[in-house]
Amino acid sequence: MEKIKLMPPEFYQKLFNQDSYINYFPDLVVKKILTNETKDWLVRPFTKGETKAALFQMNPDKAPGPDGFNASFIKRTGIW
Repeated sequence: MEKIKLMPPEFYQKLFNQDSYINYFPDLVVKKILTNETKDWLVRPFTKGETKAALFQMNPDKAPGPDGFNASFIKRTGIW
């Protein structure tokens, strides 16, 4: 579980901590640098309302979490 917790921050650090522009498509240039304001927003605690909104946008039968429960189960139990 500890290794899983470290994976998202490592992924996004590698993704956004580059000082160059990456050309993904011929006419589209994506800057891969975050401002300090954006970084602060990304690491802030989630509110209960944001968590509920994300949960209810999910397909109820898609990808169960590490605990084996899918979104449908979580929605029906009201433990969010």
